[in-house]
Amino acid sequence: RFGLRLRRDWPAPRVAKAPIRTGPMGESRGDHAALLDCANGAPSAAFGEMYDRFDTKGIVPRLPQEPYHMMTRVIDVSTRPGVQEVGAKVRAEYDIPANAWYFEDNRNGAMPFAVLSEIALQPCGWLASHCGFALSGNLKFRNLEGDGVLHRELRPGDGTMVVDSELTAFSRVGPMTIVTFSVVVTLASGEPVLDLTTQFGFFPAAALVRQAGLAAKPHFSA
Repeated sequence: RFGLRLRRDWPAPRVAKAPIRTGPMGESRGDHAALLDCANGAPSAAFGEMYDRFDTKGIVPRLPQEPYHMMTRVIDVSTRPGVQEVGAKVRAEYDIPANAWYFEDNRNGAMPFAVLSEIALQPCGWLASHCGFALSGNLKFRNLEGDGVLHRELRPGDGTMVVDSELTAFSRVGPMTIVTFSVVVTLASGEPVLDLTTQFGFFPAAALVRQAGLAAKPHFSA
């Protein structure tokens, strides 16, 4: 007779080709390997020891996996891990692949706005996790609203995009937390791409049970 127990495990640890340590005391990893760990690696590999307990149990919000992962590196973050303060800032970069799948799949050859939105918003999620808003565990992270100005489209050959995100406000109501960000997206040359203000929320699963979304048109139903 024998017993079997499933154990949580993660992909083999990623080794950064160009390690990046950033933050006031160099405690935060900003290299691409660590950012991929934000999607499907051990939480502690992405954000350090404050997320150790989630390596074995519990859940935390994640960045999307490839091909929807739109952060190449984090250049700078203004606060130490776990510090929740208005004015916290992160600077991230995204290297636009010249042969990216989304250029080929878009009829006008430009970057789809859905992809640009991910590039602009994913650093907000990273900063929120870095600040420790998800540390109570078992929370869902949802984008609630946004208001922005698009200055230009992106095309193959535009190179590196720079995303500056700032936490401008946060508030808690029971187990829920609302976080507000100001986002500026430019090319590496400084040319403006997108200015945006946006809000996200951390919610327990029970708070989203009745969130059914938009009703489907009858002709869309099977």
